[in-house]
Amino acid sequence: MAFLDNLEFLYHETTEYFDFARRGEEFDYQDLVVAHLREAPRSYLDAQERLHNGRRWFTDNMGDPHGRGEAMMCYWDYMPKYVAYMASKGWTHRETIEEAWIVLIFRAFLRQRGHTRVQNEPRLPSKYYGNQMPV
Repeated sequence: MAFLDNLEFLYHETTEYFDFARRGEEFDYQDLVVAHLREAPRSYLDAQERLHNGRRWFTDNMGDPHGRGEAMMCYWDYMPKYVAYMASKGWTHRETIEEAWIVLIFRAFLRQRGHTRVQNEPRLPSKYYGNQMPV
């Protein structure tokens, strides 16, 4: 329970970070999420290409035959694209955008660690996207 309590505390801290940024109008959270959705899906394919061509960051897969760690390295390589997208939306302070991006990803890690996928169970259908049901 202490682990989950800590996750919840940190998740609320990141929420406060984004609430503060919104009040200061340093950037728009939705623009940041859109930047993520534009770039992130290709990280896995880029990682597979790196692994196939021997251009990997890691010397071995460290028990990760699917290259997820490599995909995360690709994901960080896209930082200039996130900054450029945010600049196209009028948010030009690079350091703030990069910091917000790191907080966004950390927040995603926290959320992911707080949920355990039940193996061999079907995923929820997409019609439940955006619902307000408690998880």
